[in-house]
Amino acid sequence: MRDDDQRLSGNGEGSLEEWFNEAIGCAPERLSVLVEGVEVETLVWGDEGAPGVLLVHGLNAHADWWSHIGPHLAQGFRVAAVTLSFAGAWRERYSYEGFANELWACAQAASLYASGRPPVYVGHSFGGSQVVYTARRFPQRLSSGILVDCGIVLPPATYRVPPAYIESEALMSRDRRYRVYETVEDAIAHYRFEPPQPCENRFIVDYVARKSLKAVQTNSGETGWTWRYDPQISSKWDLSRVEPVLETDPPPLTHVWGERSTRTAPFSDAPSILDLKRVGVPLAHHHVMLDQPVALVATLRTLLPCAR
Repeated sequence: MRDDDQRLSGNGEGSLEEWFNEAIGCAPERLSVLVEGVEVETLVWGDEGAPGVLLVHGLNAHADWWSHIGPHLAQGFRVAAVTLSFAGAWRERYSYEGFANELWACAQAASLYASGRPPVYVGHSFGGSQVVYTARRFPQRLSSGILVDCGIVLPPATYRVPPAYIESEALMSRDRRYRVYETVEDAIAHYRFEPPQPCENRFIVDYVARKSLKAVQTNSGETGWTWRYDPQISSKWDLSRVEPVLETDPPPLTHVWGERSTRTAPFSDAPSILDLKRVGVPLAHHHVMLDQPVALVATLRTLLPCAR
């Protein structure tokens, strides 16, 4: 057992908040990568030349959701986390193909291919869907993929998708209007998860919430605060850029799901047209890196060496 894991298991001194703060203290290199006319934020940890790992966030999230995870994976790996354009520099249109190109460009800029082997792509929720698309459309770009609580992953056409999942998908993908708050603290007080879930680690929630805000000018000329995500991502989705996937077998994929997740737990064993390995994280809800970050790091550490 590693020293940080031992402290948190009760066999030594320390706390989860100290573990989190140590990771946040390992400031990443922050790159701005030009992809199809838009600057895409990329965070990087670890030594150049080590095997690569690319971290992809979910909907209504950003690269800093991985800021306490990346440093704990960077011992032996070159790790990068990308902020997809809808959460940073907005586009006129979005697509699976476009996001695949963002991941490709940012992985190259972060030197994730310098080891001579393609990196492992790790995607949470919506980000996992981007990993699946890349794995089937551009299998040469990654050595393997890890999907973190990604919901139903390509079930066969005969599978009856639970109505609750369909309703949840429609709710999360809708366009929305964001309120402008007078202060950062007021905005953070209104921060909510989608889908809703409990999370006792308020210091982690506070951190990602602060990183989710951007300053805007109000009608009265004052500075206000609102969420950084494009509220029209759904209506801007471009289905014309979904290219045919290759008929060859994709790289190996693993689905890591939260055993208390309302998104995946009810149908974690649903059939899939993909050859998926499945790993459950006990006590974890949908946003695994926030409510069970140590367990997620341990799970990823176990899976990553298998991809070398």
